Amino acid sequence: YVDRFADGAEDPAQCKLFFFDDAGPPWARKDAATEGKWSCWNAIDKKWEPLETMPPAPSGVYAGIGATRLSSRAESAIRGLYRGQDAKL
Repeated sequence: YVDRFADGAEDPAQCKLFFFDDAGPPWARKDAATEGKWSCWNAIDKKWEPLETMPPAPSGVYAGIGATRLSSRAESAIRGLYRGQDAKL
């Protein structure tokens, strides 16, 4: 998906890629700026940017990709997303 916005193929401002940073396993890359938060991919700067609020609720055609095991924090964030309300993290 994100490749569509590389090299000016599509408007990078239209990239709608969201991520909840659940911190992952001990060997995973850590980013204090995004940990425990929803973030959006900045296709221009090629980095995750933390959001102040939740992303829009999924609708239409979308993909949900993630780990097979979620923390209670991540589960709460995802449930809140589908309900359209900020989870208390």
